[in-house]
Amino acid sequence: MSIRRTVQPLYGSKYFDDAFPLFVNRATESFEYIEHYHDFLELAYVSEGRGVHYIEGEAITVQKGDMFFIPIGTSHIFRPVHEGARNPLILYNCIFSASLFERIVQSRSLFPLSENQLQLLMLLRDQKSWLHMKLLSADVDTLLSRMHLECNLQREGKEFLLISYWMQLIVSVGRAMSGDHAAAEQPVRKKQRLVAALQYIQDHLEAPPSLQEAAALIHISTRQFHRLIKQATNQTYSDYLRTQQIKRSCELLRNTDKKIYEISALSGFPDLKRFYAIFKLKTGLSPTAYRKSGLPFQGDAGAEARELELSSEANQ
Repeated sequence: MSIRRTVQPLYGSKYFDDAFPLFVNRATESFEYIEHYHDFLELAYVSEGRGVHYIEGEAITVQKGDMFFIPIGTSHIFRPVHEGARNPLILYNCIFSASLFERIVQSRSLFPLSENQLQLLMLLRDQKSWLHMKLLSADVDTLLSRMHLECNLQREGKEFLLISYWMQLIVSVGRAMSGDHAAAEQPVRKKQRLVAALQYIQDHLEAPPSLQEAAALIHISTRQFHRLIKQATNQTYSDYLRTQQIKRSCELLRNTDKKIYEISALSGFPDLKRFYAIFKLKTGLSPTAYRKSGLPFQGDAGAEARELELSSEANQ
């Protein structure tokens, strides 16, 4: 029996007041929120913490500086690393109606736009798929903080200031869209998804996912996942998994006084005889001899270097 996801619709009428279609909130993400889609556009900016953004079947690790443009009807949800994390996942959500673009264009006497600025507005207005970019400038956080403050205070000139800040934000996003980001987006996204899967595997070596389950974690085909991991580590999935399990067992042998059978189980080998065979194949020693030697694990240094490089690139 398949499990149906609950996806909740959200409507701008709940957030916009006095026919002014722009609102900014600041939210600490939790597991209580439900996956949703909406009838407005959204710019979601990670201000603090780390987590995962599940959007249209993809899982993307996020941290401070990650910005998403989310079109109408796009299903998504942010999740923290875990509930009660020391550094919670905090986002600014800037939501606005598509009609806001037309209002700005029609009010060019109040908001003079150069042709380049107008093109940036139209570029975002016509964007039909979601976008992910890095905006690490402190100006972005400051802009959103000011917008959030204005939305919560009923002060004279509120709408004018909000539009002014919003246009500055749109320019920052538009510049990212029209720059090198467009060409680099797909590789970066793939790397982030693979890093998320590799981290999950590392955290579950005692009962690791199958190739099919690992691919499903990041919503891609088994064939595509196998290709990605081969490119990143120069190993097949089974080779990568066995290397990580033996590496874990070596760490436990060196740094703990646990029994061999306990280490075998913690490393993902419930069959002790099989553990001995694979350990000897990978290290050239029995577990007992390895423990006495005190040697560090001599794995595939090239593969480890590629994995570190992958993680670094995905977080840039």
